[in-house]
Amino acid sequence: MQTLENFAHGPVLGCVAVLLLLLVRGDARRSRWPLWRQYGAAFFVAVALGGLTELAQIPVGRDASWMDLRSDAIGAAAFLGLSTVLDPRVRGWSRAGIVAVSLALFAVHSVPLVEVAGAYLRRNAAFPVLQDFTQRLDDSFMSHRFTDLGLRPLPAPWARRPGEMALWIKFQAGPWPGVEFFEPRPDWSAYRYLLLDVTNPTEVVLPLRLRVNDTRHNYEMNDRFNATLPVPPMSRQVLRIPLAEIRTAPATRRMDMSDIADLLFFRASGREGEAAEQMYLSRIWLE
Repeated sequence: MQTLENFAHGPVLGCVAVLLLLLVRGDARRSRWPLWRQYGAAFFVAVALGGLTELAQIPVGRDASWMDLRSDAIGAAAFLGLSTVLDPRVRGWSRAGIVAVSLALFAVHSVPLVEVAGAYLRRNAAFPVLQDFTQRLDDSFMSHRFTDLGLRPLPAPWARRPGEMALWIKFQAGPWPGVEFFEPRPDWSAYRYLLLDVTNPTEVVLPLRLRVNDTRHNYEMNDRFNATLPVPPMSRQVLRIPLAEIRTAPATRRMDMSDIADLLFFRASGREGEAAEQMYLSRIWLE
């Protein structure tokens, strides 16, 4: 929805720019302006309105965004360019060139929306695998805090084949360093277990905390699934969590297993030196 909202800035300001052009054309004096001046006036007034819209968000606690203003400008330019198709004063190669540039601008503006659509298609096709880092890193539905991470070869003692990849995670100093996987495919009701393939390459125990919640979560600790999963030192483990435990975790209700919203794990707090500082994550899936 955030990507769709950002994308919508372009078409909305594009329509505003075209309406402004029609207003210019409807005025007897301004209709005699040269073409470049008519289109330029419509473009700059539309972008100015977009800028004022961004500034108006600051007093109400929202963030003004240069990226939104850029989308406004791209949308205004693209729609004004496409409107030359209906303008009899623009002919021949000039019209063709303007339309081509306008289509290219709108294509560039559409790239984030196409990427998000592709991410949802990949997510749905991979299900019941929620994440698989053995081949590639796809961070479309990931966020992290107080961690360094990247795709790396799994160290030889734990790799099941040469060159097997995994997500390397190094925990930094800070409260609850970890990784969040948001918007998994939500319907887990047909499955019995959640599994995580993790490796602890250090010589101390990794006290991994796991949290799962549905969309009805009220952000209280007793309204979600919480568990500590100790991973022994120098080991690769498949952690198996019964979904029945996740379903019954909220204190006052049953978790909606057809509408799971969030899965995250983090290193439990402890005195410095007690807990592992890094780990590898290979896969997360359902059975």
